Amino acid sequence: MRLIVVAFACVLFTAQLAASEQPKLFKTWAYKAPMTLFSEAQGFYDCAADFGGKAVCSDDVEFVGGNFGAVLIPMDGQLAQVTLVSEFDNDLYIKAIGALANGFTMVSMRGASDQLDMVESIHTSQSIQQFQSRINDYETLNLNQGQLTYTFIEQPPEVVRRFRTAHALASGAPDTARTAELIVMDNAEHSVLMVKFTLPKLFLESARESVQQLPVEDF
Repeated sequence: MRLIVVAFACVLFTAQLAASEQPKLFKTWAYKAPMTLFSEAQGFYDCAADFGGKAVCSDDVEFVGGNFGAVLIPMDGQLAQVTLVSEFDNDLYIKAIGALANGFTMVSMRGASDQLDMVESIHTSQSIQQFQSRINDYETLNLNQGQLTYTFIEQPPEVVRRFRTAHALASGAPDTARTAELIVMDNAEHSVLMVKFTLPKLFLESARESVQQLPVEDF
Protein backbone atom coordinates (compact mmCIF):
# COMPACT_ATOMS: atom_id res chain seq x y z
CA MET A 1 0.00 0.00 0.00
CA ARG A 2 3.02 2.29 0.42
CA LEU A 3 3.47 2.43 -3.36
CA ILE A 4 0.05 4.08 -3.69
CA VAL A 5 1.08 6.93 -1.39
CA VAL A 6 4.45 7.39 -3.09
CA ALA A 7 2.73 7.58 -6.46
CA PHE A 8 0.45 10.40 -5.36
CA ALA A 9 3.34 12.11 -3.57
CA CYS A 10 5.27 12.13 -6.86
CA VAL A 11 2.40 13.97 -8.55
CA LEU A 12 2.92 16.69 -5.96
CA PHE A 13 6.67 16.73 -6.55
CA THR A 14 6.58 16.94 -10.33
CA ALA A 15 3.54 19.18 -10.86
CA GLN A 16 4.88 22.83 -11.26
CA LEU A 17 -21.50 26.62 -2.24
CA ALA A 18 -23.96 24.31 -0.94
CA ALA A 19 -27.70 25.13 -0.88
CA SER A 20 -27.18 26.69 2.54
CA GLU A 21 -24.59 29.04 0.99
CA GLN A 22 -21.95 27.41 3.15
CA PRO A 23 -19.11 25.27 1.78
CA LYS A 24 -19.60 21.54 2.06
CA LEU A 25 -17.85 19.37 4.60
CA PHE A 26 -18.79 15.98 3.19
CA LYS A 27 -21.05 15.29 0.23
CA THR A 28 -24.29 17.25 0.87
CA TRP A 29 -23.46 18.04 4.50
CA ALA A 30 -22.62 21.73 4.60
CA TYR A 31 -20.55 23.59 7.14
CA LYS A 32 -22.79 25.31 9.71
CA ALA A 33 -25.83 23.25 8.70
CA PRO A 34 -28.29 23.26 11.64
CA MET A 35 -27.90 20.10 13.69
CA THR A 36 -31.67 19.79 13.72
CA LEU A 37 -31.33 18.46 10.16
CA PHE A 38 -29.56 15.37 11.50
CA SER A 39 -32.46 13.82 13.39
CA GLU A 40 -33.41 10.32 14.47
CA ALA A 41 -35.90 10.26 11.62
CA GLN A 42 -32.93 10.67 9.25
CA GLY A 43 -31.02 7.83 10.91
CA PHE A 44 -28.85 9.84 13.31
CA TYR A 45 -28.47 9.37 17.05
CA ASP A 46 -26.80 11.03 20.02
CA CYS A 47 -23.27 9.67 20.54
CA ALA A 48 -21.95 12.32 22.92
CA ALA A 49 -21.12 9.65 25.50
CA ASP A 50 -18.55 8.21 23.10
CA PHE A 51 -17.23 11.34 21.38
CA GLY A 52 -17.99 14.17 23.79
CA GLY A 53 -19.78 17.48 23.35
CA LYS A 54 -23.01 17.09 21.42
CA ALA A 55 -21.79 14.64 18.80
CA VAL A 56 -24.33 12.98 16.51
CA CYS A 57 -23.64 9.72 14.68
CA SER A 58 -24.90 7.58 11.84
CA ASP A 59 -23.92 3.93 11.34
CA ASP A 60 -24.43 3.61 7.60
CA VAL A 61 -22.66 6.18 5.41
CA GLU A 62 -21.30 5.21 1.99
CA PHE A 63 -17.81 6.34 1.00
CA VAL A 64 -15.57 4.83 -1.71
CA GLY A 65 -17.87 1.83 -1.96
CA GLY A 66 -17.73 0.92 1.72
CA ASN A 67 -19.88 1.48 4.77
CA PHE A 68 -18.57 3.87 7.40
CA GLY A 69 -19.91 5.23 10.62
CA ALA A 70 -20.08 9.03 10.64
CA VAL A 71 -19.42 11.27 13.63
CA LEU A 72 -20.79 14.81 13.26
CA ILE A 73 -19.30 17.37 15.62
CA PRO A 74 -21.25 20.61 16.12
CA MET A 75 -20.34 24.08 17.29
CA ASP A 76 -23.10 26.33 18.60
CA GLY A 77 -25.75 24.00 17.22
CA GLN A 78 -24.26 23.91 13.72
CA LEU A 79 -22.20 21.29 11.91
CA ALA A 80 -18.46 21.93 12.23
CA GLN A 81 -16.66 18.65 11.52
CA VAL A 82 -17.33 15.21 10.01
CA THR A 83 -15.32 12.07 10.73
CA LEU A 84 -15.89 8.75 8.96
CA VAL A 85 -14.93 5.63 10.89
CA SER A 86 -14.51 2.00 9.80
CA GLU A 87 -12.58 -1.08 10.74
CA PHE A 88 -9.36 -1.06 8.75
CA ASP A 89 -9.65 -2.69 5.36
CA ASN A 90 -6.77 -2.50 2.89
CA ASP A 91 -9.10 -2.12 -0.10
CA LEU A 92 -10.95 0.77 1.57
CA TYR A 93 -7.62 2.32 2.54
CA ILE A 94 -6.38 2.32 -1.06
CA LYS A 95 -9.70 3.57 -2.43
CA ALA A 96 -9.87 6.36 0.16
CA ILE A 97 -6.39 7.64 -0.70
CA GLY A 98 -7.26 7.51 -4.40
CA ALA A 99 -10.54 9.36 -3.85
CA LEU A 100 -8.91 12.08 -1.76
CA ALA A 101 -6.16 12.55 -4.34
CA ASN A 102 -8.89 13.50 -6.81
CA GLY A 103 -9.37 17.12 -5.77
CA PHE A 104 -7.07 17.19 -2.74
CA THR A 105 -3.27 17.09 -2.44
CA MET A 106 -1.38 15.22 0.26
CA VAL A 107 0.78 17.72 2.16
CA SER A 108 2.01 15.96 5.29
CA MET A 109 2.14 12.76 7.31
CA ARG A 110 2.02 12.60 11.10
CA GLY A 111 3.07 9.73 13.34
CA ALA A 112 2.65 9.34 17.08
CA SER A 113 5.39 11.81 17.96
CA ASP A 114 6.39 13.86 14.92
CA GLN A 115 5.41 15.03 11.44
CA LEU A 116 6.83 14.94 7.94
CA ASP A 117 6.13 18.14 6.01
CA MET A 118 5.86 16.97 2.41
CA VAL A 119 5.62 20.51 1.06
CA GLU A 120 8.93 21.41 2.67
CA SER A 121 10.43 18.14 1.44
CA ILE A 122 9.54 19.09 -2.13
CA HIS A 123 11.88 22.07 -1.89
CA THR A 124 14.66 20.46 0.16
CA SER A 125 14.94 17.14 -1.69
CA GLN A 126 17.72 17.03 -4.25
CA SER A 127 15.88 14.58 -6.49
CA ILE A 128 12.59 12.78 -6.84
CA GLN A 129 14.35 9.63 -5.62
CA GLN A 130 15.33 11.35 -2.37
CA PHE A 131 11.79 12.68 -1.98
CA GLN A 132 10.35 9.20 -2.52
CA SER A 133 12.78 7.72 -0.02
CA ARG A 134 11.81 10.23 2.67
CA ILE A 135 8.12 9.54 2.14
CA ASN A 136 8.52 5.78 2.02
CA ASP A 137 10.79 5.56 5.08
CA TYR A 138 8.55 7.75 7.22
CA GLU A 139 5.39 5.94 6.18
CA THR A 140 6.88 2.49 6.74
CA LEU A 141 8.18 3.38 10.20
CA ASN A 142 4.92 4.84 11.46
CA LEU A 143 2.64 2.21 9.92
CA ASN A 144 4.77 -0.41 11.66
CA GLN A 145 4.33 1.52 14.91
CA GLY A 146 0.57 1.42 14.39
CA GLN A 147 -0.35 5.08 13.93
CA LEU A 148 -0.20 7.36 10.90
CA THR A 149 -2.21 10.34 9.71
CA TYR A 150 -2.12 11.54 6.10
CA THR A 151 -3.18 15.16 5.70
CA PHE A 152 -4.69 16.40 2.43
CA ILE A 153 -5.76 19.91 1.50
CA GLU A 154 -8.29 20.85 -1.16
CA GLN A 155 -5.82 22.57 -3.46
CA PRO A 156 -4.15 21.42 -6.71
CA PRO A 157 -0.45 20.42 -6.73
CA GLU A 158 0.59 23.48 -8.75
CA VAL A 159 -0.80 25.75 -6.02
CA VAL A 160 0.73 23.67 -3.22
CA ARG A 161 4.18 23.99 -4.80
CA ARG A 162 4.08 27.78 -4.47
CA PHE A 163 4.46 27.45 -0.68
CA ARG A 164 7.56 26.46 1.26
CA THR A 165 5.83 24.56 4.06
CA ALA A 166 2.51 22.91 4.82
CA HIS A 167 1.89 25.49 7.54
CA ALA A 168 2.39 28.36 5.10
CA LEU A 169 0.04 26.61 2.68
CA ALA A 170 -2.64 26.21 5.35
CA SER A 171 -2.33 29.91 6.21
CA GLY A 172 -2.48 31.01 2.58
CA ALA A 173 -5.23 28.67 1.37
CA PRO A 174 -8.76 29.98 0.76
CA ASP A 175 -11.14 29.93 3.71
CA THR A 176 -13.28 27.37 1.88
CA ALA A 177 -10.43 24.90 1.31
CA ARG A 178 -11.20 21.68 3.15
CA THR A 179 -8.65 19.59 4.98
CA ALA A 180 -9.03 15.81 5.01
CA GLU A 181 -7.09 13.65 7.43
CA LEU A 182 -6.90 9.93 6.68
CA ILE A 183 -5.98 8.18 9.94
CA VAL A 184 -4.74 4.62 10.33
CA MET A 185 -4.57 3.16 13.84
CA ASP A 186 -3.56 -0.43 14.51
CA ASN A 187 -2.97 -1.86 17.98
CA ALA A 188 -3.79 -4.94 20.05
CA GLU A 189 -7.34 -3.72 20.68
CA HIS A 190 -8.49 -2.50 17.30
CA SER A 191 -7.56 -1.62 13.75
CA VAL A 192 -9.29 1.52 12.52
CA LEU A 193 -9.50 3.65 9.39
CA MET A 194 -10.83 7.20 9.81
CA VAL A 195 -11.27 10.14 7.47
CA LYS A 196 -11.85 13.55 9.09
CA PHE A 197 -13.13 16.50 7.06
CA THR A 198 -12.73 20.04 8.39
CA LEU A 199 -12.63 23.64 7.20
CA PRO A 200 -9.84 24.81 9.51
CA LYS A 201 -9.97 28.53 8.78
CA LEU A 202 -13.74 28.77 9.12
CA PHE A 203 -13.67 26.53 12.20
CA LEU A 204 -11.14 28.81 13.88
CA GLU A 205 -13.17 31.88 12.95
CA SER A 206 -16.32 30.32 14.42
CA ALA A 207 -14.45 29.39 17.60
CA ARG A 208 -13.23 32.96 18.00
CA GLU A 209 -16.76 34.30 17.51
CA SER A 210 -18.07 31.90 20.15
CA VAL A 211 -15.44 33.07 22.63
CA GLN A 212 -16.21 36.72 21.93
CA GLN A 213 -19.88 36.10 22.64
CA LEU A 214 -19.21 34.67 26.08
CA PRO A 215 -20.31 36.99 28.92
CA VAL A 216 -17.52 38.92 30.57
CA GLU A 217 -17.39 38.14 34.27
CA ASP A 218 -16.19 40.49 36.97
CA PHE A 219 -13.91 38.64 39.37
